[in-house]
Amino acid sequence: MSKNFKKSTSQFPELLDIDSINLNTRSNQNFMSTQLVDSKTFVFNNYNITMSYTSDDNIFMNIINTITFQNYEGIIRDSDITSNLSLELFNTLVNKSFGNQPNYKVVFQVENNFIKINFTAILDGFFPIIQTIELREKVLSGDKALTLKLTEMEAKYKSEINELKKQIDELKNEEIIFAINPNKFGDYLKYSTNSKEFNFTKFDDWNWIGNYIDFNKLTCLTKIIIFDKNFNYQKTIKDIYTPQRGNIENHTYDASGWQFYENYLQNIFDSPQIFLPSVTELEIKFLNNARIFNDNLRSLPNLKKITWNNFANNQLVSFPLIKNLTNLKHIIFLTCLNIHELDQIKNWCDSKGIKLEIK
Repeated sequence: MSKNFKKSTSQFPELLDIDSINLNTRSNQNFMSTQLVDSKTFVFNNYNITMSYTSDDNIFMNIINTITFQNYEGIIRDSDITSNLSLELFNTLVNKSFGNQPNYKVVFQVENNFIKINFTAILDGFFPIIQTIELREKVLSGDKALTLKLTEMEAKYKSEINELKKQIDELKNEEIIFAINPNKFGDYLKYSTNSKEFNFTKFDDWNWIGNYIDFNKLTCLTKIIIFDKNFNYQKTIKDIYTPQRGNIENHTYDASGWQFYENYLQNIFDSPQIFLPSVTELEIKFLNNARIFNDNLRSLPNLKKITWNNFANNQLVSFPLIKNLTNLKHIIFLTCLNIHELDQIKNWCDSKGIKLEIK
C-alpha cells in the first residue's frame, strides 16, 4: 500500500469529495477497513460492473454485457494505473464516471478477446485526466450465462412491475376538480379517484367546472350526499356541438364533454353517460323540495340504502322512485313529517323485505 501513498492527492482536489478519504491523515489500515472492504456494483448502459477490493494494492473488476453476455474480468494493480492516481483516487474516478457526473466520462471499447474502459475527467474545467483499463474476456459456462440471463430478466420485470404499480397508484390518487369557489381565487373543490364519499352539499354555492363524465372515474365511491335540487344538470356545462333544432335525437354526444338540455335531461343519475356500480348508499337532503326527474336512478344500479333527510314542512313524494330501485334493502326517513303515500310505502317494503325506518 505504500506505493499508493507516494502518488500525490493534492494534484486532484476535485476527486476528494465526502466519500473519499484524506490520505494524509488516514493510515493504510484505516483505508482498507473503510474504503476497500465490500464489492461495488454499477449498471452503465448495457454493462453490469462489479468491483471487489481484495487487498490493499489490487482491485478485481468484472464486466458483463447484459445483451451478449460477454464476460470480462481481471485484476487492476497499482502499476496498471498510469495517470498518477492512487487506488483510492482511481476508485473515486470510477464512482463519478459511472455515476454520470459532470466532467466525468467513461467509454467502452470492445476489441478481440478484451475490452478497454477509458475514463476521462476534466478537473477545474481545464485539467484532463485519462485512465485506460484493459480486461480480458472470460467465457461463461452455460449454466452461469443462463443464471445471469434469468437474473437480468427478473430485474427487468421487477422494474416494469414497479413502474406499473406506480402508475396505478397515481391513477388511484388522481384528483378531479369539480367546482371552484367564486369568492376565493384558486380555491377548488377536489375529489381523488379513490374517494369513498361524494358530498354535493359542500359546494352548493360554488361554480361547477367539472365534467359530469368525471364521475365515472370515482370507482371506489360508495356513498353520495346530495341536495334535492342537485339532481338537475348544471347550466355551466357547455355544449360540445351546437345542437340541431328540433328532435333531441339529432343532438350529438361526445365522451369528452357534456351537453345540457334544460327541457330534456334533468337527472344526472339517470343517464347512460354515468355509471357508478360501486355506490350503495344515497342521502338526499332537503333544500327546495325538488322532485327527482323521471323517478329513477339507473346510474346507481346497486343502490341498497336511501335516506331522505329533513323534509319536514313539505310533502315528500318518494314512492315512485322507491318502486324503481330494484336492489333497495334499507329506507330511512329522517325528520320527514309529511310523507306522501306512506301506507303504500310500508306495504311495499313488507312485500319486498326492505327495512323501513322513520325517525
